[in-house]
Amino acid sequence: MKKILIVDDEPNIVEILQDVLSEAGYEFRAAVDGKQAILAADSYRPDLVLLDVSLPEGGGGGVFKNLRQSPATRDVPVIFLSAMPPAEIQQLVDSDAHAVVHKKPFKTQELLELMSKMLGG
Repeated sequence: MKKILIVDDEPNIVEILQDVLSEAGYEFRAAVDGKQAILAADSYRPDLVLLDVSLPEGGGGGVFKNLRQSPATRDVPVIFLSAMPPAEIQQLVDSDAHAVVHKKPFKTQELLELMSKMLGG
């Protein structure tokens, strides 16, 4: 079973993601800020991270940078979740993020297909 780390500070988004991932057969954990995300990534060793761009305690960009600097998470695929316009997050995509999924509107099927592709399934 593939392990997914959800990093988002919006409880409704976390709840939606937990429902979707549970139904799809994924194991998951959630973190609500940058500090929790880094600790969870180190201890949980996820196969993929769903990472909100706008987070308290370090922001999504800071978490992403930390994930890339750690040998344990350097190669873990990251999908950014964002409600911002695409132009504002293009810099993150160009900086080695694997993909961006827009939260509003949230398209769960698009996310699941992207996750499956990134996890080699």
